[in-house]
Amino acid sequence: MNTTNTAEAAQVSAMDVLKYMATGIGRLFYIVSPADTTFAHYKQVPDYIAEAIPFFVLTITLEFLTLMFKDGGKGLKKLRLWDANRFSVNDVVGSVGAGMLQQLSKFFIYNLTLNSYLYVYNNFRLVDLDPTSLWLWVVGFFVIDLGYYLFHRAAHEVNLFWAAHVVHHSSEYYNQTTALRQSILQSYTSWLFDLPTALFLPPSLYVMHKQFNTLFQYWIHTEVIGNLGPLEYIINTPSAHRVHHGRNPYCIDKNYAGTLIIWDIMFGTFELERTPSVQKDDIEPVAFGLTHPINTFDPFTIQFHHLSHVLKTCWSTRGIQNKLKVLFYGPGWHDDTPRTGLLEEIPPIAKDVPPQKYDPAVSFGINMYVVVHFAVLIVVNGLILDYNPGQLDFSIVLTTTLYIFSTLTVFGWIFDHKPYAIESEFVRSVLVCGIVEIAKHKSILPQQMILFQALQFASSLWLLATQRRLPLKTKKVE
Repeated sequence: MNTTNTAEAAQVSAMDVLKYMATGIGRLFYIVSPADTTFAHYKQVPDYIAEAIPFFVLTITLEFLTLMFKDGGKGLKKLRLWDANRFSVNDVVGSVGAGMLQQLSKFFIYNLTLNSYLYVYNNFRLVDLDPTSLWLWVVGFFVIDLGYYLFHRAAHEVNLFWAAHVVHHSSEYYNQTTALRQSILQSYTSWLFDLPTALFLPPSLYVMHKQFNTLFQYWIHTEVIGNLGPLEYIINTPSAHRVHHGRNPYCIDKNYAGTLIIWDIMFGTFELERTPSVQKDDIEPVAFGLTHPINTFDPFTIQFHHLSHVLKTCWSTRGIQNKLKVLFYGPGWHDDTPRTGLLEEIPPIAKDVPPQKYDPAVSFGINMYVVVHFAVLIVVNGLILDYNPGQLDFSIVLTTTLYIFSTLTVFGWIFDHKPYAIESEFVRSVLVCGIVEIAKHKSILPQQMILFQALQFASSLWLLATQRRLPLKTKKVE
């Protein structure tokens, strides 16, 4: 009897796991049941993006393993070839770290996106529609996706909006972690494009579709998946989005789609990737990143470098009209050019060899140190994100955020070969251990945190003693 019950329990457990996996993976592709994702009130809508975090980890791992075992691991080797050098520890920390900061910003930044939508819907909506209606669910899918296309196009063609969106394009790599490289400020430019939808679409459908529209755009950040044939003319794909992330002249201002590529086809911004599977002549691999790379892993610079440039340029430009053009024309605009600049001024990309990536070499020991402590950082970030704004004492949120930001900053300095980086990491570790000790005395953290303190102090002391005097030279990719 007990054996039978155990077998049945195991079978039920296995079925639950399979259902969980199928549901989670399906959400990344917008494969969801309207009945299961329809709610009467927006506060009932789950945080689908937070629930997808385990699947982000899963797909990043699978992509890494694919590159490890494919072609003898060529995709991971530091070779200056188009089909190599597709992952780097410094870039992964920069991308995932940007995603952490973007998620943590919800504790500090007013939710303009949702609150502006609710204000328009509550005061100016034209009709009252049933949020549980199937046809309205379908309408919501299309209008939210169209709104994203319009925002995304403006984010590339309006310099002030580009100052926020540029964060997502600042990586010279293109893998699943690139999808997580997000801007703290982007929501302050995107909210305007949701307001027309607020005239008729209930907030619950808006909140739900916005999340799935975002999740769909995660899986397309990869070089592992090639051209998908007829689907290239219907949905956004890895191939189409690789073009969007390219800095080749033919890639600039193309493929703004969120879920459906049909908007790009309709509005003249569609471009196919120039690969052998698409065309026999004029093959041109995509080089990723910005036309003028930022060459740093410092998180503050990643988030605000172009905003600083825009504001300085605006201040130094003479005349109100020209100042407004600096803000609201394209990032490539200057005197005597069209609104979005001249395509001829985009630096060309050699077809035989990819551009040299910014990748200052560090020792294996430093990389392992960062990986271990970055894993701890991910756990801490996940724990704090389990709470909503207002649920935790603000001092706890602020201290945790400063811990995460300072760690990412010092790691960025280490990767950038700043002369004070290793010493700064030791000082940071001592301060972290001290703050943890204070939290233990106030019963905020358990006494078992002594293990974390020992790891933090001992490893940073090792780093200071063994790595500080190692020569740091920029590695030339072969």
